[in-house]
Amino acid sequence: MAFLDWDLTTDQIFTVHQIVSTVFLLLTCVGWFGNSTLIFVTIRSSKLRSKCNFLVAIQACTDMISQTSHFFYGYFAINETLVPFKTCYKINFLFISSVDFSTLLVLFIALDRLISVKWPAYYTSVKPIPYVAKIVILLLLYCALVKFMSFTPLIDDKVMCLILTGTYGSGTLIWFICKSVVCVGILLTYVLFSRVINDAQQRGKANKYGSINQSVKIYILSFLFSWFLSAILGLFFYFYTTKREVYAVLLALDGGRSKKCSVAKTAHGLMKVYLN
Repeated sequence: MAFLDWDLTTDQIFTVHQIVSTVFLLLTCVGWFGNSTLIFVTIRSSKLRSKCNFLVAIQACTDMISQTSHFFYGYFAINETLVPFKTCYKINFLFISSVDFSTLLVLFIALDRLISVKWPAYYTSVKPIPYVAKIVILLLLYCALVKFMSFTPLIDDKVMCLILTGTYGSGTLIWFICKSVVCVGILLTYVLFSRVINDAQQRGKANKYGSINQSVKIYILSFLFSWFLSAILGLFFYFYTTKREVYAVLLALDGGRSKKCSVAKTAHGLMKVYLN
């Protein structure tokens, strides 16, 4: 059942990609400014050199790496150029890995916040450098595992090269399933985190956790309409689209809604939840 297989002309397809890629590039500049500022502040301020803030700075760095892919996308879209899938795969190898790294890192940041509130004495006793290093190693192993599981033979079919078309066939399905599982884990962790904070407030710690609880709720809401919804729609497009060119258009349109718009939507939640 492929009811999303719209009849689009070549000119219409390229026009959509040109408009979307321009928006991507503009929002990438905004994202780079915000992420680089966060990294700079974390490095410069001794007060912000905590375990969680180190993780947030690393996550900002990986976001900047993945966003670099949009410059290639913009170049191909503006010049109306399709490239072989194997070329697109090689171009986006690092960028897709950064997306995998960043997505799972958000889960570890959520777990970090949960542990810091649930078991504060234990959390305080953990040394920052070994703690962060172990998480980074686990993230790299996860990226390698996803790459292995989602690898498919590199073919010469021509594609519009954006970051989400850097996988093919069953590899795309496996990639979206992995991302969806991680996103569900993130959502559940933050819901649990919110409940722990509510319990703390009821025990008379409202002044300490009140603003954090509000920011967590904002972050959960923005997450639902950005990364989580993006993963679900990616699976939906995979099953209900057979035309590769239409599939690329749908992914591009959804990417403009989710990944880029999430920069503005989650800025307040990230800064207040993680830097308080």
